[in-house]
Amino acid sequence: MDRFEQTHVFRPLQPTIFVRYIDDTGTTAKSNEDASDQLQHLNKQHKTIKFELELPGDDGYLPILDTKIRINKDGTISRKLYTKSASKLITLHYQSNHPTATKRAIVQNEVQRAIKNSTEDNRAEAPQATARKLQRNQYPAGMISESIRNGGQNSKKRRKSENHSP
Repeated sequence: MDRFEQTHVFRPLQPTIFVRYIDDTGTTAKSNEDASDQLQHLNKQHKTIKFELELPGDDGYLPILDTKIRINKDGTISRKLYTKSASKLITLHYQSNHPTATKRAIVQNEVQRAIKNSTEDNRAEAPQATARKLQRNQYPAGMISESIRNGGQNSKKRRKSENHSP
């Protein structure tokens, strides 16, 4: 895929932004027409490598993996956590036979991911969506709210860093 991108994406199209994760790619275009032209160009290059075009929704956001992005009129980028509508919101169930430390780490990681995938303008809503997913999998409300309060950080590590700060 790297050779394909060098030959058929970077040299002829010279995109400002181009990202790929396994089989998901994302790039920018000046207009919908420009995006359509890029798509036609790419789909002519190989008989089995085909691309699809997704345009931003009514809210201006475009889903890429577990994030929705929007390029604002001032050129800044807004991000927020994205969950596909087909998602079953499944994670390790709290009643499973795993150590509590593992379950706490899952809560912390989910909260951190929600926060990191969201820019400041969307940060307040991100942990709430994660909380719904965790509650659906029977995680205790107290464990979830503590993690949200701590920004997804381990409370013991957080206390250590606060005690060692100058």
